[in-house]
Amino acid sequence: MRSQQTGWPQAGDGLRLDSRADQFEQTAVSIDLPPIRAVVNANSRLVSIGNSIRVLSIEPCRTSTD
Repeated sequence: MRSQQTGWPQAGDGLRLDSRADQFEQTAVSIDLPPIRAVVNANSRLVSIGNSIRVLSIEPCRTSTD
């Protein structure tokens, strides 16, 4: 994958969450690619953003319960 060599997403990579996303109910997908920033709950199963961004990191959601 070119994106792993350059460290940046390449056009056509897209953003895909496979069926395993169900395991990450308390997980968000964080995308930080200036000037675009998006945080997406894995449950939403986002397919793509402009066909030019792929998942950069998957981190646990920080939720506060009162």
